[in-house]
Amino acid sequence: MKIDRLNANKVNIADQMTIYNEQSTEKNDKHEDSNFKAFISFPTEHEKFAKFIRKFLVNVFPDLYPFFISSAPDCIPAGQDWLKSIKDALDSAKVLFVLATSRSLSRLWINFEIGAAWAKDIPIIFLCYDDLSPITLPQPYITRQGLSLSIEESEKCLNDLVRHLIYALNITPIEELDFKFYSEELKQHLVQIQSK
Repeated sequence: MKIDRLNANKVNIADQMTIYNEQSTEKNDKHEDSNFKAFISFPTEHEKFAKFIRKFLVNVFPDLYPFFISSAPDCIPAGQDWLKSIKDALDSAKVLFVLATSRSLSRLWINFEIGAAWAKDIPIIFLCYDDLSPITLPQPYITRQGLSLSIEESEKCLNDLVRHLIYALNITPIEELDFKFYSEELKQHLVQIQSK
């Protein structure tokens, strides 16, 4: 598959939402018996942004499902031991995505989750935005290849993320995806974060 095919704009918004919703519905009942394949670490105030990243990645790479996000009821149902659920998800994850800003990297929980993934030697992908870029990641995180998410180049950022994941995780994306739709949503999230 050629990377430039990722720029195809053939799937409309309704179809994309249907893809995500069908995957979620079909797999939600099964996730308790499955190991989480991906985990996203994020600051609480960026929960909506984290859910957007999860939605985008699962739609592009269905093989990343089930994808753990601590605030999603399909990941930690009511009555479950919250800490054990996080530990189990980290134990089974094949990749950790970190929503990285200077402020988020000062949070103990995020560093705890990064440390667990680091000890397992799984890919840790820092998605840098707001006041942080891959070249300004603190030590030792700068030793991992990070990616930028910016308002100005939102579509390019998403293309870069997909391209890097193809090689880092040896997974195949779906062939048709509307990057313009997702880049607009990415811009909206980043503008909201910058305005706070």
